[in-house]
Amino acid sequence: MRVTFGKKTLLLTGLAAGAILSVPAGAQESGEGGVSPPAASAYDETIVVTARRRDETLFETPSTVTAVSGQTLRDSGVSDIQSIIALTPNAVIQSDPSNFNTYINIRGIRQSDVQAEPNFGLYRNGIFNGGQRSNLGPMVDVERVEVLRGPQGGLYGRSAVGGAVNVVYAMPKDKLGGYASARYGRYQRAELEGAINLPVSDDFALRAAGWFFDQNKGEFYNVTLDQEVDKSRSSGVRLSARYAPGDDLEILWSGEYSRGSGPATRSFAPDGVTNFLVTSAPETPRTIARDTPSHSRSRTYYLSQTINYDSDIGRFSLLAAYRNYKLTGTDDQDGTAIAPTDAPLALRQRLDRAEGIKNGYVEALWSSNGDGPLGWIAGASYFRERFDFSRIITTTMDFDALADPVNATIACGALLGGSFTPGDPTCQTIPGGPSVAFVTSPFPAIGVRSGQGGLPSLGSQINTEAFSAFAELTYDIGDALSVTGGLRYTHDIKKLDYDQSGLAVDPLSDAYLSALFANVLPAYSLKVRRTFDNWAPSLNIRYQASPSVNLYANYSTGFRPGGFNTTSTTPQFVPYDQEDASNYELGFKGLWMNGKLGLNLAFFYMTQSNLVLSQNDPIAPPQFGFSYLANVGDARTWGQEAELFARVANGLDVAVSVGHLDAKFTGGASNGVSVKGSLIPFSREWTLNGRIAAEVPVSNRVNFVANANWRLEFGGVLLDQIDYENLSKLDLTAGFKFGDVRVVGYVNNLFNDRVVEFIFGNGLQSLSRGRTYGAEVSFTF
Repeated sequence: MRVTFGKKTLLLTGLAAGAILSVPAGAQESGEGGVSPPAASAYDETIVVTARRRDETLFETPSTVTAVSGQTLRDSGVSDIQSIIALTPNAVIQSDPSNFNTYINIRGIRQSDVQAEPNFGLYRNGIFNGGQRSNLGPMVDVERVEVLRGPQGGLYGRSAVGGAVNVVYAMPKDKLGGYASARYGRYQRAELEGAINLPVSDDFALRAAGWFFDQNKGEFYNVTLDQEVDKSRSSGVRLSARYAPGDDLEILWSGEYSRGSGPATRSFAPDGVTNFLVTSAPETPRTIARDTPSHSRSRTYYLSQTINYDSDIGRFSLLAAYRNYKLTGTDDQDGTAIAPTDAPLALRQRLDRAEGIKNGYVEALWSSNGDGPLGWIAGASYFRERFDFSRIITTTMDFDALADPVNATIACGALLGGSFTPGDPTCQTIPGGPSVAFVTSPFPAIGVRSGQGGLPSLGSQINTEAFSAFAELTYDIGDALSVTGGLRYTHDIKKLDYDQSGLAVDPLSDAYLSALFANVLPAYSLKVRRTFDNWAPSLNIRYQASPSVNLYANYSTGFRPGGFNTTSTTPQFVPYDQEDASNYELGFKGLWMNGKLGLNLAFFYMTQSNLVLSQNDPIAPPQFGFSYLANVGDARTWGQEAELFARVANGLDVAVSVGHLDAKFTGGASNGVSVKGSLIPFSREWTLNGRIAAEVPVSNRVNFVANANWRLEFGGVLLDQIDYENLSKLDLTAGFKFGDVRVVGYVNNLFNDRVVEFIFGNGLQSLSRGRTYGAEVSFTF
């Protein structure tokens, strides 16, 4: 089902819905019969966050932050980062078509490709968790999530050019308690999760959390292999400990082990995929045809430690984390079920991916204790990562077809970009390229043969080291006015050890396939060392006009280090440079009626330089759709954000937010064409969020509970300036709460509105998630 609206209609409809649904029909207070008063929560301006690496309420924080409590996430049935980001204005997240990365676009800044580092800083409990393949998996036992918008080059520095996301997991407390939930829904999806908090002694406590998610069917079905592509499984356990032997010392430990499996890609070809001389039939998500299964497996170990020591001269903190990640995946590279014998020159290509990451992060902090008008926070960090990766492509083709001189001529032109003359054992490639000599002419009839190529081969790796030092000083000029200045220095060292080559299979395959694919997979080895340095200043002025009104002005900068393309036909396309961004922002925060009504406004202007975009590889034949990342030019973004929060009655909360972006290039060229004045890809012009949370007594022992989340997105473009489709996504949850037991039904994406999120070079497309529904039972203790 497609729901389409004009921009004004969308905006007015969303605001009207928020106003209509805020009417407290039949809402009443009740605390009798052992039933506690309703405690629904949408967005709470009094929630404590650590956006400035200190404890402050959202209202006190002089920057744009969206914070969502863990209770809100559980009540809404949210267990993934996609749904969390969808609660944030001017932030867009796409389903990863390759199933191993997190694509978050904040204020028009997005990770360009799986080869690049993320454009946002990802943190777990305030500890950096970024680097390659930033993917947190299920959001289980979360205390809150903070989304910081705009460059965060000061206190959250690395790669936080678009912002930072800090996921704060629940840590041990001194009270016995916990929760458990079970869900079952469409596509035979079952979800089990729970946590228990166990105080062992007065100064030591433990907390354990675990989950198991299993899905047997889905939206995508491979008719060739009788495969439910979306079949997936995720499981894990997290154990945390807190030791506080005195008022001045606290030590936190956390360890997590998780495993996951699922599709390597979720895509279909509505117009078919061309396999040289033949095109596959048009597909729907339920009629895709692939002769290679789509599957990936991953596992992650994660350890962290935080030590806090309070003294007369401030708090000293030492934070450390270690991550060990592995992934293997198999996918159909040609995107069809066309066999090599079905048509001349038809290729069968299988992609086998293997990746491994080991990284460690250490940060030392010194923050003031809040006495006097001068406050500070200073620190230094070190990050180290080793990223091992390989992509082995197995190509199978029928050489009997190439015994025909006509087909041989086509093969030369299609694969090598040259020409083939019968009787001449030489295929001349593109001007300046190599001449490939064949043993006989035309090709010998040697049947169906397979060959392998490493793009790159096993043993390729990227090693990263990053050092940073930062400081932020705040001076209170009276009770109402404060000025904060910050500076961060970052030094990155990146080393690439890369090997691209054909892999031995058998002499005949090596002799002919290696020659035939000389331009597609040229063999070379490369060692590159790059350094990136950045100074990131920031300035903030906060003025509390009254107890209910905060005003602020911000200047912030950020950068994302350059990197290396890991699927390039030629060494000249391998390196690319860093991106930089500067942001100027004015903000307003109001909180009235004892915290029952809040309004946040933000107006910003951001400039970006050396913006990275994916480019078509000019060397490889276009049939293969090869691409690489390059710095294409500069950009600027105007934007506005408004967030309204209201507790309209006891147990009934309403929140509405609107974001608008005008994100355009100011200069540069992409694929040889000027991009000046073009929209920045993968950014939405408008985002609208509406949320309602209700908990209303219906008897002395029963409460009615309900949540509604409405997300609207419209405007913007994909790559190549293809218009984004408008999106209207409504998620509903409703049921009853019997004391500590909650029984609800849910439907996500009620309208089943699905939009194209990514288009591959060969015509494959990925879609946003469709409608799902089910039931959940949960209880707390």
